[in-house]
Amino acid sequence: MAGFAEVRDQARYCILGLPSHVTRDVLHHYFASNYGNCVHVSLDRGTAYIIMADDSNRETIVTEKHNIGGKLLRACISKESLHTADVKKVHLGSLPETCNPGHVRGACSKYGVVLDVHLPKDPRTGQRRNFGFVTFSNDEAFDAAIADGMVVIEGCEVTVKAASQTTGEGMSLQARKRAGVKYFVPKLPTSVTDEELGDYFSRFGQVVEAGVAVDKESGQSRGFGYFTMADASSQEDLFATDHEIAGQPISVLLTKESLARYGMYKVHLGNLPAEATADDIRATLCQFGMVLDVHTPKNPRDGTRQNYGFVTFSSSEAFHAAVTARRIQLGRDEVIIKPAAESTAGEEEIDHYAQPMHGGYSREDPGMAAYGSRAGKGADPYQAARPMNMRERKEAGVKYFVPGLPLSVTDEELQYHFARFGEVVDAAIVVDKETNQSRGFGYVTMADVSSQGLTTWNQSCWMKG
Repeated sequence: MAGFAEVRDQARYCILGLPSHVTRDVLHHYFASNYGNCVHVSLDRGTAYIIMADDSNRETIVTEKHNIGGKLLRACISKESLHTADVKKVHLGSLPETCNPGHVRGACSKYGVVLDVHLPKDPRTGQRRNFGFVTFSNDEAFDAAIADGMVVIEGCEVTVKAASQTTGEGMSLQARKRAGVKYFVPKLPTSVTDEELGDYFSRFGQVVEAGVAVDKESGQSRGFGYFTMADASSQEDLFATDHEIAGQPISVLLTKESLARYGMYKVHLGNLPAEATADDIRATLCQFGMVLDVHTPKNPRDGTRQNYGFVTFSSSEAFHAAVTARRIQLGRDEVIIKPAAESTAGEEEIDHYAQPMHGGYSREDPGMAAYGSRAGKGADPYQAARPMNMRERKEAGVKYFVPGLPLSVTDEELQYHFARFGEVVDAAIVVDKETNQSRGFGYVTMADVSSQGLTTWNQSCWMKG
């Protein structure tokens, strides 16, 4: 079965400064024609984001200048793709003030292909600092740079040493956490310690970090925790196993960052029976492939389950098998399956499932009606029905300001808490740019106004858990 690791193998790039007339279709054709299977392309105010099925042409893509729309542009590898198990990064010290990324790339390319150049700036003055980082594409280039120990940039001798993020024996905990897969464990017995949590999940592979969330004042467990596995090799076993710690059954969920980072193959389920549980849905949908996440929103007024939900698969094969099936029997009810708005499947592929075809959707099809349209009343759903991207979903949703948050609250906890009121499009804690510590407030964007029952929420609800 194609699994979670398949998504991690995808290579992601961004291109800045695109001419305004360049379309997504032009970009998709360019990369598919020249570099292989282009999985997804999106555009946002002159910046393009491209996902290739694999990294086989990574070196060529980042070194060549691309003639797009009559303008020569470079493709930069995304930070997500840099935080992988083959990171080979060096630290450059004593950089001259006049140097720019082009100077650094030119000087270091004598060792091999340079995937990324990062020159940090002082957040107070905006001036470049006197150090930076270069990521190479292979061990040979990395070893050659380290062996020299010095490189001349703009007439100055710059020191070269291994960065703390480099993989291998010296790989830092921070880098291993970034390269790993993080999970959320809700409803954890309060007696469980960090060591017990880590020891339990070590049977599935290498545990990078495990921790139980505690109240800062009392030091008592808050009833949930997190653990990070070194890689995704244990993904299938983790989700297929019934877990029990300290005599209590527990569940394992991917964090929002892990789901977003590796791509989301998410489907929307309509006409869900009220009695269906997450376990029922998982057991039924797993016939298409590995299920990473099941989300069944609740009505904020009475706490009952809504008649829709979401399932995230680990692979494109599972996603497409489910969407192609269109319907599935769950108990006595027939559940409607369609692509969710935030699925990272290509929009061309998603549009395909919304088109009329022999034996397919009819205009009276409730699944098609539920698909929705942004073309206005009376518009042809086949012309307008397509999933909104994340930016459009945020703009169409309802955004809430959440003041007075405990400083220990994370993005995942914020999302998990408000999911009881409906579908959460985005949830984020505002942090200080210098210290990266919470500033005590955040924002939550709900999919629509049906969740406005949460306006009665107050911070005492959070404090009581």
